[in-house]
Amino acid sequence: MPTFEIDLCLPLPPTRALVCGRVTSEAEPAPGMVVTRASGESLHVVEVRSIRMRRGPALLGLVVRASEPDALEELRRGMTLELHAAASDSGPDVAVPPPTEHGHLVRHYIAQAFLKGQPAIVSAPPLFRLLWRCGLKLPPPAMMSWWGLFATVGGYMAVAVWLLVTIFGLTAASWLASLVVAAAFGLTFGLLGAVTYRRKGRRLGLPPWHSYAGIDRVFPDTTPEVPAPGSPSTAT
Repeated sequence: MPTFEIDLCLPLPPTRALVCGRVTSEAEPAPGMVVTRASGESLHVVEVRSIRMRRGPALLGLVVRASEPDALEELRRGMTLELHAAASDSGPDVAVPPPTEHGHLVRHYIAQAFLKGQPAIVSAPPLFRLLWRCGLKLPPPAMMSWWGLFATVGGYMAVAVWLLVTIFGLTAASWLASLVVAAAFGLTFGLLGAVTYRRKGRRLGLPPWHSYAGIDRVFPDTTPEVPAPGSPSTAT
């Protein structure tokens, strides 16, 4: 029986999650397996992927699906999952519509970028997390346009530097000089941010944000059917 220890859990609303970790048994997890929780809820393994990060050891990623979103809330770091083969009468899959809310799409993007080896802190840096919490429905940085990145990153740095110079009196220069310093920082960091994240976006190879439909196009929400004994598909 395969056992899997969770190191990271990324939600994929509405009814799926990407759990990353390592196998603690000789047997390997496979799509179609089932995790039965103490509550009686079964989590179906939709996909198994090897994740190679630039730093640190490789991880194994399992995309699991539940019939109810509440069943995914108990998945935590350090938890050990025991997987077993699904019964042949597990029932048909129910198609789940792709996410449409901005927050749900962002979570799908973070998980999909993580599968490609990009850490979550890079996919969703603190600045963008703050802007999202403030209600701004901006695309993730790797999926923004060059000018959008330049304006967002450069504008933030320009305002931050100007406030530091003005409030804390880091320089005795006039207000015009402080504006020039702030503009120089904004132009420099805006240019660096735009070039860096556009390069990351091309490396990820994801579609434009206006046509992004979540991770569902990569991992269809279906569980492989288990053929019944004696069926033609099992005949040799």
